[in-house]
Amino acid sequence: MITFSCNSKNEIDPKKVKHLSTVPLFLAPMAGLTHVAFRQLIAELGGCSIFYTEMLNSRIVANRSIKDDIFLKKGAIDRPLVAQLVGNDAATMVKAAVILQKEGFDGIDINMGCSRKAITKHGWGAAMLNDPDHALEIVRSVRDAVCGFLSVKLRSIEDHNEQKLIDFCKRLEENGVDLVVVHPRTPKDGFKRPARWEEIKRVVQELAIPVVGNGDIVTVEDILRMHEETGCSGVMIGRAAVIRPWIFWEMVYGMKWRGNILDILEKAAFLFEFYLPESMRTGRFIDFCNWILRNYAFYHYMIKRLCTLKSIAECLDFLKQEIGSESYSLVERPFGGRL
Repeated sequence: MITFSCNSKNEIDPKKVKHLSTVPLFLAPMAGLTHVAFRQLIAELGGCSIFYTEMLNSRIVANRSIKDDIFLKKGAIDRPLVAQLVGNDAATMVKAAVILQKEGFDGIDINMGCSRKAITKHGWGAAMLNDPDHALEIVRSVRDAVCGFLSVKLRSIEDHNEQKLIDFCKRLEENGVDLVVVHPRTPKDGFKRPARWEEIKRVVQELAIPVVGNGDIVTVEDILRMHEETGCSGVMIGRAAVIRPWIFWEMVYGMKWRGNILDILEKAAFLFEFYLPESMRTGRFIDFCNWILRNYAFYHYMIKRLCTLKSIAECLDFLKQEIGSESYSLVERPFGGRL
């Protein structure tokens, strides 16, 4: 069980956690997806222990006005909320982390896992693992600058070198990181190969701080199996949380969700319009639909049609007509279970 203790003065207050299962569940940071409206949706459904923002560019946070910045906006109950930073310049990362702490975020996460070329070409994200000494310099600098919770989300080391992964995670622990999230795929693996949960287990065996597992979680059964097989302190859920936002609720309350997806879509539409600026609403809503509609065997037609619509209202009218017709069957494991 994660107690939210950290190596510095402050702690995340456990009272902020709305629901806490026997296996703490984390909402993964996902660019373009885990914005304030989606986090609020997950929070209202219930069951998530800790929320992460989408990836935040440290240069933007450090050097631009953050007043009314939609990417830093918080929902009503998406707490505790950890801000994930990406970048590889120590001074910039420190400045951004201090700003985020002052803005009231409950913790900072350093992104060492994103494998997108747009990120790694700058030496950010998973590319930081290619220079572990520099990555640790950034961790030390941020640790010295902020007094709250600090985590690192990372992928497997190239060629799945378990010993290098373990050694690096040990050094993270030695330099004041409170928690590590391990996604056991290398950047080259993408999502085509199964996540190697045995690497999570090896890290768990070697570290004293909590280790959170990530990768190939689609159902509650997957959560329980990862926890049992690896001994991880918690499970982070990414794309499966967008496909099935009720998965956290299912885990906490121990029963299958029997609701209507159309109800989720209507609630999401309200939250997107409430929290997001007009310029983002429809696009982000369609992005959300692109994932949640994968619960249906033949969702491609719906997505293609949604992309031609100009407003959330038009999208909802179309979805009510399509989903209400019950012409689509639900699938058990989208993507064959690799998420």
